[in-house]
Amino acid sequence: SSSRRSTHRSDQLRGPIGVAALCLGVGPCRRRLRALSKCSAGSDSGSSTSSRAMSPWRRTLRSRPRAFCTTSEARSSLVLVDGFACLYQAHYGQKWRDSRNSRDEPTWAVYGFMRQLLRLVDELQPSHVAVMMDNRAAPLRRRSWFEDYKKDREPPPDDLVVQFAKARDACEAFEIPLRSREGYEADDLIHTYAREAGEDFDVHIVSMDKDLAQLIRPNIWLHDTRSPAGRVDAEAVVARWGVAPEQMADLLALWGDECDGVPGVPGIGRKKGAALLRRHGTLDAVLAAARRGDVGVRGVGPKVTRSLVEHAETALRMREVMRLEVVAGLDAGAFRREFRAPLRDARWQRRALPFFEREG
Repeated sequence: SSSRRSTHRSDQLRGPIGVAALCLGVGPCRRRLRALSKCSAGSDSGSSTSSRAMSPWRRTLRSRPRAFCTTSEARSSLVLVDGFACLYQAHYGQKWRDSRNSRDEPTWAVYGFMRQLLRLVDELQPSHVAVMMDNRAAPLRRRSWFEDYKKDREPPPDDLVVQFAKARDACEAFEIPLRSREGYEADDLIHTYAREAGEDFDVHIVSMDKDLAQLIRPNIWLHDTRSPAGRVDAEAVVARWGVAPEQMADLLALWGDECDGVPGVPGIGRKKGAALLRRHGTLDAVLAAARRGDVGVRGVGPKVTRSLVEHAETALRMREVMRLEVVAGLDAGAFRREFRAPLRDARWQRRALPFFEREG
């Protein structure tokens, strides 16, 4: 019955077999499914082909086919994933909380992270893909410009910290490149690669961090991991924040960013900051108008105008903090050969299996 089938399917999503069902699935073509099942069987040609005699991995491969793209079918597009954003989202999601491996180590964030990665590849079908992560072993360069940058952020919980290394192992098992750089944030790496790739690639940035909205161009978009098919373009940025992508750093300098510990100009919120930028175009022009006493924006009276003049230097400095950096010494053009999306064939499956078996 349909209810029995649905119960069987939900059971498959638990534990190592469920992970394999998602991660080692193949396309809907029956011929391709049979061929890959034979490949995965390796040299066991003499073994019984009944479902009882087959290994759980091979049985899952047959029982739950799933569509996967291949690099031969992909367009010239680059997917850049904000790794920590995905991990945090997976960690605080309730669906897989408290799943652990045989060593009683937490694995739910990595499990969610793997699902997100594969769903992204399925839906966006990129020719190139990579994960970017912050390097937490070195102090951030931005702290040398502004010592309070992200100072009040709570450290990640211990049961998430122990999964960071597993996430790196997951990327290696999937043959998805992972990059980080001392002193730089993942946003800076994403900016550097997107700037290089934007000339002749479509670029899909997987993160809803508003700092990254400043990168959006006609062929560069933001995507939410929960619904990767939908994308945030320049029109969506204007609708959500009231300014164009190239004005986002100016807006954050006026408005501030509580998450990053960046102070705004007192008396200026998101709406007033956006109205000022729509009227004058740039932060420099807004401050010049404030000095002249000619702001010309409804709701921005003498008190707020004085605040703009008094905090002008801080606002200009915060704009530099909020602007994304180009990572020095990084050969960004190498992404064309280093970030190619892997072909998910039998060899890929054999390489990935030890990770699934080890982490359950």
